[in-house]
Amino acid sequence: MRFHKTILSVLAVASVVVLASVPAFGGEIFAWGQNTYGECDVPAGNDFAAIAGGGYYGLALKDDGSLDAWGQNVYGQCNVPAGNDFAAIAGGDHHGLALKADGSLVGWGYNNHGQTDVPAGNDFAAIAAGCEHNLALKDDGSLVAWGGNADGQCNVPAGNDFLAIAAAYRYSLALKADGSLVAWGFNEYGPCNVPAGNDFLAIDAGFMYGLALKADGSLVGWGQNNQGQCNVPAGNDFLAIAGGHYYSLALTPEPGSLALLAVGGLVLLRRRR
Repeated sequence: MRFHKTILSVLAVASVVVLASVPAFGGEIFAWGQNTYGECDVPAGNDFAAIAGGGYYGLALKDDGSLDAWGQNVYGQCNVPAGNDFAAIAGGDHHGLALKADGSLVGWGYNNHGQTDVPAGNDFAAIAAGCEHNLALKDDGSLVAWGGNADGQCNVPAGNDFLAIAAAYRYSLALKADGSLVAWGFNEYGPCNVPAGNDFLAIDAGFMYGLALKADGSLVGWGQNNQGQCNVPAGNDFLAIAGGHYYSLALTPEPGSLALLAVGGLVLLRRRR
């Protein structure tokens, strides 16, 4: 399953590691780019099921439900909790967040804004980590956020019709059940000015910009665009997206080998014929 293992790679460019997760099949981790703190010194093995990137560290979920981390550990962000009952992970700037199989949350690392003080309960379905704040989606479709709130990034909208979440620097993004988008928090570069429409299927948040995958397989980007990170490629054959610091990733189902294409600040992951 070499194709699966390649998707599972953790990509590091400059000081940024792309935040991404993948379906639960085993695979290897690959990394490249800046390695000042060992953020590209990934653990060996082919039993990893999901990955996430923080500021200068990496985080992985293994097939057996346990966690691993590597890279900068000044604030204990690599001191992952013990256990093999974890289901999802997210990496903040200097803190980690995990969702357990029983629906509860655990946080660790830097806690200057209460970002590791997770809410109680076992009714959580998804998680996202921003710079110094976190966002969680509950089983009933409602949202909860905690941590740094200097720009209102934790002031979640009311309602129980949310399907997916993403968080970045000091803003948050959510996908609603009707296919529309909503965002809140820091908006100096327009990351909260989401596109209109109700035909969106997936979202991700870059540093100060947003990405969305539409029902027709096309992409849209908005917010800060100083490196062309919002200049999405044309086409309607995209399956998945991820936002980095100043670049973006997209996956297509084209037959052939995978290739990583870079134009300006935009990085595109494709399978070449």
